[in-house]
Amino acid sequence: MANELTTKQTAERLGVAAVTVRQWCGEGRLKGARLVESVRGSYWVVPESALDNFQPPKMGRPVTTPKANGAAKKAKAKK
Repeated sequence: MANELTTKQTAERLGVAAVTVRQWCGEGRLKGARLVESVRGSYWVVPESALDNFQPPKMGRPVTTPKANGAAKKAKAKK
């Protein structure tokens, strides 16, 4: 079996927090990551190969643009 990393080890390699790695695992962003169930609870393990070409998503809120006519209609209605 391929080498597997803990969320902490993965976070250290990617320069992010462990909670971020857990979120990415839950979202399916780290290919092959699996949730391991144990008596103490569950935890994620990440195959080392998942980091080879991994591109972290851009952080922050997505940029939204106002609808073309929506803003103009509201401006005209106020006049």
